[in-house]
Amino acid sequence: MVILVGAVTALLLVAALAFDIGMIMLERRDDQNAADAAALAGVACLLQSPPNTACAQSRATQVAQENVQEKLNDPSPPSIVVGVSRTRVQVQIQRDMPALFASLAGIFNWHVNALAVALAQTDAPPFAALLALNPTACPALSITGTGVITTNGDVQINSSCPDQALLISGQGNLEVLQGGLSCWVVGGYQISGKASGELCDPPNQGVGIPFPIPPFPPSGIWPAFAVQVPVVGQQLKPVPNGCPGSLVPSTDAAPVTCQFQASYKDTTWRLFPGYYPGGIKLQGGTFYLEPGIYYLAGGGFTVTATGTSATSVDPGGTTLGGGVMFFNTTHPIAAPGPITMGGNDATFNFYPLGGLNEDCSGPSSGWERYLVFQDPAVTNGMVINGGSNDMNARGLILVPSANVKVNGGTGTLTMDAIIADTFDVKGNGGNITVLYDNCALPTFTGYGLVM
Repeated sequence: MVILVGAVTALLLVAALAFDIGMIMLERRDDQNAADAAALAGVACLLQSPPNTACAQSRATQVAQENVQEKLNDPSPPSIVVGVSRTRVQVQIQRDMPALFASLAGIFNWHVNALAVALAQTDAPPFAALLALNPTACPALSITGTGVITTNGDVQINSSCPDQALLISGQGNLEVLQGGLSCWVVGGYQISGKASGELCDPPNQGVGIPFPIPPFPPSGIWPAFAVQVPVVGQQLKPVPNGCPGSLVPSTDAAPVTCQFQASYKDTTWRLFPGYYPGGIKLQGGTFYLEPGIYYLAGGGFTVTATGTSATSVDPGGTTLGGGVMFFNTTHPIAAPGPITMGGNDATFNFYPLGGLNEDCSGPSSGWERYLVFQDPAVTNGMVINGGSNDMNARGLILVPSANVKVNGGTGTLTMDAIIADTFDVKGNGGNITVLYDNCALPTFTGYGLVM
């Protein structure tokens, strides 16, 4: 009899738990449907030009409330939280429901949580101006120093690190240049010192959203060699070995870095797009880069050393214009190298491939508005150093498997968007401005639920 009573009691408890769990799963499904409908309703407002964030907030809230109206008799009505930026609507519905039969097992309440995220990506730029892809890094985005970092686009951090997915410290600040922007963090954050940025203090609780890495450009389109042409005055030095046009140019079988050492500081050269097995190092001199794609198979791309300057120009020009893309990839023989711009008073000014169309005319998809594309197989980091002069690294910088370090200077470093595995950003007393300019960024088509 004792065994029978115990068995029956156990069966009743299991049946009670099964009943409650089934009820909770049904409740969550209803709330998830409501959150999905609300996020999709709100994101439609972001397809307007410009995106109407106020409409998105109002519409998503209204639809969420309408879909839970039938449950007004609930002893604990649900909490509805709507987060909106220019490219995203996030709806979270939470409620605590009293347990029925599960109370016999000491469970008195069930927590129900539904989350929906919708993105608007119809002819829109990347959904964040600063996007850290790493799902676990601590921190994934670190902002320190004494300067001011301003952005016209969202910040997205995919890391689930519980306390430092985002780290802001020191005397600097992260500021927003216009309304309707948000900072989304999957994990936790730490903000200390005077760096209580307007945008990320506190950040919104977000979800991890991967970036759609486009297919690589086909290598067969690159010429075997580019022509190296001096443009100003009589050059007293020969074209360095390893560079196209030199006595010993780099080849696939014998890759050699095209390197202008510090002794070239008083010379001026014109570089042409093409295939550079072994990479490029500019450590002395003035360099004008003709429009096109610089295919760096191993070795990377470096602009460093005092007095070195590199500028993308229109064909035959000497002032900022044109458009270039640095495609940093692997090579069977040459070791992969980093991309390093600036430092030691070296200066750079680059427009993205396809140029910078101030009226947003011209191509906006494919590769036309990338400045840097680093092969995901390359894990060498990228360093961008501002200096005392104003510098430009316009267009989209995509370094999906490596860290990007951005150091400001006493001048202004102007960029558009960076997508990387992780970030370290330091003001260093100057200004880093992230424009998130539609005319300088590739666009992507499509919108809908991502979670």
